[in-house]
Amino acid sequence: MAIRDWSRRRLALTWVIGVALEALLIVVPIIQRRAQMARLQREQDALLKHSHPLSNVRRDSVLKQLRDSTGVGIVLRNDTIVDITLSPEAQRKLDRAGPAIQRGFMMIAIAALVVSAMIYLPIPLFLIAITLTWQRARKHTLAEALRAHVA
Repeated sequence: MAIRDWSRRRLALTWVIGVALEALLIVVPIIQRRAQMARLQREQDALLKHSHPLSNVRRDSVLKQLRDSTGVGIVLRNDTIVDITLSPEAQRKLDRAGPAIQRGFMMIAIAALVVSAMIYLPIPLFLIAITLTWQRARKHTLAEALRAHVA
């Protein structure tokens, strides 16, 4: 069936199907992500349920090893981090790495935008194209019918 012969109802049905598919593209990953997060939370809760808190001696040993190996010092009060300090060398490394990390995040954001456009734009663009094609075909069909009727 030629597109000019489509009824408004058929075009509307095409839009309903297209919008439903677009909604599925949006909703299904969200549902999957929530299920994955719930599973990870259950696994983490199970691990924490069977784990034992670090003794003060062990905790201090871990913090000292962290400070000695990376230059990052962490000050704790009970179970709360109250301060994070960097050695001058660690601060220099962070200052050099900062712009590179920022560029990396920007590249990731641009790639995510491009991939999102590739995923989410085809259906709306198809619906718009098919609607415009239908309108143009109907317009020409109507014009031809008027010319034939007048002649």
